[in-house]
Amino acid sequence: MAAKILCIEDEALIRQLVVEELNDEGYETIEAANGYEGLRAILQQDPDLVLCDVSMPGMDGFEMLEMLRAHYPDCAGLPVIFMTGMIDGASKSEGSRLGVDSYLAKPIDYGALHAALARLLGGDEDPERVDEGKS
Repeated sequence: MAAKILCIEDEALIRQLVVEELNDEGYETIEAANGYEGLRAILQQDPDLVLCDVSMPGMDGFEMLEMLRAHYPDCAGLPVIFMTGMIDGASKSEGSRLGVDSYLAKPIDYGALHAALARLLGGDEDPERVDEGKS
């Protein structure tokens, strides 16, 4: 059975491209346009992993993860990967405090995405695909 991945991204084009890549690789996908929708999707659809933008209007990625970890202990082990245009020390520190599992810089390198998915979902990583860094 394919892993179910939730993609939370406010920019529709980026969300569409990431979801297409995941679908092409055989993953089942769920989409959300902001942190509120993402939190609701987590609770209702029980994904295996969450890809989440950091900067979004309304509820950003940090707020969504903080709410998830603080109020829904059943989701404590859910792997979360933050996608962001800027990875700085303060962001990494805050993400670490909240329990983020990995960061991906935008624009998304699909080789790095697949490597992170393989690591967090326990799948076998295909080194050739990672080296290709297909986009």
